[in-house]
Amino acid sequence: MTAGDVSGDVHTAALARVFLQRHPDYTLRVLGGARLQAVAAETPGSDVLGDTTNCSAIGILSAIKVFFRCRKLQMQLYRFLDRNRVDAAVLCDWGAFNGRIVSELHARGIPVLYYFPPRSWQRSESAGLGIVPYVNRVATPFEWSAQQLRAAGCSAEWVGHP
Repeated sequence: MTAGDVSGDVHTAALARVFLQRHPDYTLRVLGGARLQAVAAETPGSDVLGDTTNCSAIGILSAIKVFFRCRKLQMQLYRFLDRNRVDAAVLCDWGAFNGRIVSELHARGIPVLYYFPPRSWQRSESAGLGIVPYVNRVATPFEWSAQQLRAAGCSAEWVGHP
């Protein structure tokens, strides 16, 4: 599971808790902030692959400030994937990071659920459709986003905005 900003961390941690309630035998590998890390810490056998606290960016200057840190996290993730079997990946928002790793996950045959896909809040017809060839499922907070993704050939569900 990956989440890079505070809201993604909150929502992904909540999703992780639901997964674990339904499947207590799941083992989590997380790249996230404090909340997602806390869920992993409470789950036997689970690991924190990296801390994404303060990895979100708005605008070019803040993106430059976090670029090298995020690049390091990406390399850590790829090293983990080289050494370990992963049954599925859940990516939450954080389009600048997850948008770069989704094709690699797909190339490795790892099924991907994208929760809160990038640019799902934009109503333009092409917003966020770049993920379609690489994901197995999408859970999106907006009905129009689900419609656009389905029209592009993606298995997408409108789950509402928390």
